[in-house]
Amino acid sequence: MTTLSSPCRFLMMILYMVLYVDPGGRVYATVSEGYVDWDYILCVEDEGMRMVSKNQEFVNYNEEVLEYACVEKFLYPKADTIQLNVLQQSWLDSLISRTETDIDLAASGQVQPRERKEYRMLSTGEREDFNNAVNQLKRDRNKYDALASLHVGSRALSAHRGPGFFTWHRLFLLLFENALKEYNSIVVLPYWDPTLDSALEDPKTSIMWDASHMGNGNGFVTTGPFSQWTNQDGRTLTRNIGESGRLIRPGDVDKVLSKRNFGQISFPNADPEANLELHSYGVQMWVGGDMGRLATAANDPLYFLLHAYIDCVWEKFRQNQTNPETDWPWQFEGNAAHSYNAFLLIMPNIRSGDVRSDRYGANIYTCVDLPSYCSGTCDSTSLRCDISTSTCQTMEIPVAQRFDAPCVGTSGYQNSYCLDGNSCNEAEWAYIPTEIVYSRPPDYSTYNSYPLYSPSWVLRNDIYSPIRFRSQGDYKTLEREYPINRNPNYVDCKCKESDDGRAYLQSFGLNYMGSYREYVPVDRRLPASSVVGYVAVKRPTVGQSTRSLIRVYDDCGRICTAVCFSSDLNEYTNCSGIVDVASNEPLNYGNTFEDALYIAWNYGTDNLPKQTDRLFLKFYCNYRADWPFMSIEFSEDPAIPRPDPPEHQDERPRTTTTTTVATTTTTTTTTTTPTTTVLIEPLYCFNSSECYKDYEPTGCIPCVHETFSPCFDDESRFRQCTGTVWVPMRCYPSYLVWDQKYSICNWRTWVMYRDLWGRRKR
Repeated sequence: MTTLSSPCRFLMMILYMVLYVDPGGRVYATVSEGYVDWDYILCVEDEGMRMVSKNQEFVNYNEEVLEYACVEKFLYPKADTIQLNVLQQSWLDSLISRTETDIDLAASGQVQPRERKEYRMLSTGEREDFNNAVNQLKRDRNKYDALASLHVGSRALSAHRGPGFFTWHRLFLLLFENALKEYNSIVVLPYWDPTLDSALEDPKTSIMWDASHMGNGNGFVTTGPFSQWTNQDGRTLTRNIGESGRLIRPGDVDKVLSKRNFGQISFPNADPEANLELHSYGVQMWVGGDMGRLATAANDPLYFLLHAYIDCVWEKFRQNQTNPETDWPWQFEGNAAHSYNAFLLIMPNIRSGDVRSDRYGANIYTCVDLPSYCSGTCDSTSLRCDISTSTCQTMEIPVAQRFDAPCVGTSGYQNSYCLDGNSCNEAEWAYIPTEIVYSRPPDYSTYNSYPLYSPSWVLRNDIYSPIRFRSQGDYKTLEREYPINRNPNYVDCKCKESDDGRAYLQSFGLNYMGSYREYVPVDRRLPASSVVGYVAVKRPTVGQSTRSLIRVYDDCGRICTAVCFSSDLNEYTNCSGIVDVASNEPLNYGNTFEDALYIAWNYGTDNLPKQTDRLFLKFYCNYRADWPFMSIEFSEDPAIPRPDPPEHQDERPRTTTTTTVATTTTTTTTTTTPTTTVLIEPLYCFNSSECYKDYEPTGCIPCVHETFSPCFDDESRFRQCTGTVWVPMRCYPSYLVWDQKYSICNWRTWVMYRDLWGRRKR
């Protein structure tokens, strides 16, 4: 057994729910160890080690958002490319052509830059014009859906997890904005500034969720300009605001703008607090529903407004960069799509590095900031002037019209029940009962019930306070388990002073496309309490098990510790929370929610349901302050070696320097000064792979800048000449191969058939 430490050794457990009946008749699942995708494993490990190396606790950032970024890194590339019909493809081609023309006109100064305003800065007429144009785009042969489909599959290889995130989305926004102009030429894409909403005590009360603005945020969108929208999979547009993630705060923006190099705000090297792409994930999770998963996020028009804001922040950063048109994070994860020289497949003729310039930003549009000072009004019915700070703040929904009370409230979480981008049917899902054990928050101190020690009251601590364990007898175990005021500075906790809290259950499909989320109420007052919840996964079939990542998060966004029952040890042990669910009989999950109740509870004849001992998976939410994967022990399988860390591409142009070396001979008094060429930085051509062996004893054989060459040992790998040195790269995802004919990563099947056809013609 090894523990994740330095050097990190991190292996995940796959929990096979192959059912086992012990002699006592109890039904359990046996646990066997294995591996999951290394993309996910290395990602969560890197996030933990980044914090450890900087001696930071995870109180500084929402763990759920950090893990979401790793989950989507693994799952998002698996989403299928959505095939467009002939009319949609023809329209997209013409839209791309018009956008390229607009870029040329703006660069030549023939048109004035557009002004993008915050959505709440728009006049009523401007807001209606924008909303109407979006709805016309949706109704017109589903052009909106054609645009949204660009955010999924092979066209979006550079859209996430790297510097290409910024350049790809800038072009995506331009395409969307120009599509709207087909219906109203004066419409300009507005942005949504979530820092306005994060300033509210309850951001769900923001006027953004009023019918006059974006419509409701609780479940199916049934009010506002985009009510009753139907997505490509046939279901209604959905949101679940405030149940996950985090909104961007002004301090987050300040940290981003305090940096000077592109690599300091983008994956993979940016710290979480300055990672602008990561901040956008937190907001998308906070909106939830369609926005909550990358593959469906663009279904919601709000997605474009959010990314218009992210783009505005990037533009502010870009103007303060060391050199905005040359600065690029030269080292990045082994995905060639994030190379500065990579073509952005959303607009095939444009390279990612080109979009760094004003040609694609300031020449075309500017972002109108909110007023930095106000006195009485903010010239908008959606904003109010806060006299105490002289700043504009968002208006709120009138109390009588709000759709949920703060904190626990009564609203539900609306799931889509969609699987693999096709059917959306609850009958295709199964329910796993789980127990959540919940600890009292360390800084909770608002339960007003106090002990009485005659003749006086003790008002320092309530009757359930863990401080009692220190003052009354020998309770060392309890004292260790429930420390006082640990982790008091965690900023993402919801309703910190409430007696009631929430624990959120989440499943992510690992061998299917689909996710599920639910919450259970928990008692914050008691040192420990427990509750049974039910999380849904794809229903397994005969011969086809379901593999899912099951998580529970507390209402501060921390990951709760998973434990699973081991029939070998006859006890619960730490586990990864990754389960394989098989259809073997008897079941310890429910094909329906009703069946799952029978797994969790024994309904006898005494009218008192009793909790069974058949629960396979449990979670402990104890407000720990470390990355959870730093303390779990995992077994290693020597038959499956741990892969090397992700290869970081380094495509910096290499330069040479000339040094003068003085040499003196013994046969003459003349001093000679021969010239020696020294190559700066390590050479990739000395890699052991056949692809990189172009070298001489004195260094790499020079190549011609911006030329390409295939790697014959691996059809997905190629090399690009940068400066005079070959840089190794890889096509990603795995169904793409290097196409030397066009110097791009292309579909494996297309290249194969084209080459076969070419040989037949010869």
